[in-house]
Amino acid sequence: MDPLKYNPGYDTVERNAGTTDRPFSFLDSTLGVLCVDDEPVILELLNEFLSPIKLYRIYTASNAREAMQQLAGNKVHACIMDLGVRDVDNDEYALLRKFSGKTCFIVLTGSQFPSKGFDCYRLGAKAVIEKTHAFDDLTMVKMVDKFALMNVINPSYTEHDDETSVISTEVLFKSSPDSVNKWAQEMGITDRQLRKIWKAESGSNAKHVLFIYHLYKEAFAYYEYNLDHPDSPRSIPDNLEEYKKLVEYFYCNKSTLIGLL
Repeated sequence: MDPLKYNPGYDTVERNAGTTDRPFSFLDSTLGVLCVDDEPVILELLNEFLSPIKLYRIYTASNAREAMQQLAGNKVHACIMDLGVRDVDNDEYALLRKFSGKTCFIVLTGSQFPSKGFDCYRLGAKAVIEKTHAFDDLTMVKMVDKFALMNVINPSYTEHDDETSVISTEVLFKSSPDSVNKWAQEMGITDRQLRKIWKAESGSNAKHVLFIYHLYKEAFAYYEYNLDHPDSPRSIPDNLEEYKKLVEYFYCNKSTLIGLL
């Protein structure tokens, strides 16, 4: 049977929801997250936080050398990194220096020196979290979800950069437009100009970029809700008809959309 025309979680989701037809199961393991820490207990904790989000393939590394192998050999959309790992060139920033241009980094640090955080941001980190600060699993998951999706949409996104693709990415995440036309209006440009921007700077179709954004945004919202409501999780999305449309569009354009991830 042609997988582009059939998805078990699509045809039977209404009558068999919550069993094999878990919503968004067709996106399982499509995004990569790498956790880097020399403390096994921290790696276990991060894995525990992230494993309920079935969209993720979770990689782990106990040192920077292992992490570099993972980053070089796998598609990693977000990396949670302990700043104290310094086995490469005695440089705790080695991973940021080499890979922040293609992966979103969230840095965990036990240091209370502001200069450490400043250096992380200067080298491309998207967020810095002090280990001394209490944070719960939902807070961490939401942060990883946001930056993983941002990496999918625009791997070269750099805050405060004035490139048009960066500005359009910020507008997308801020306004969540439901069409390319509305997206362009939010930027004060024409639909045609916006399409040209994405085609020229990333080779992507703006409509497909917008669809990927909304698809993963809805998937993350579903998992985040269930993580926040363990006693009353949802077995089907809020809007079943809209979910069906997302699934149908994905399978009709699967080969192209998968290439964007």
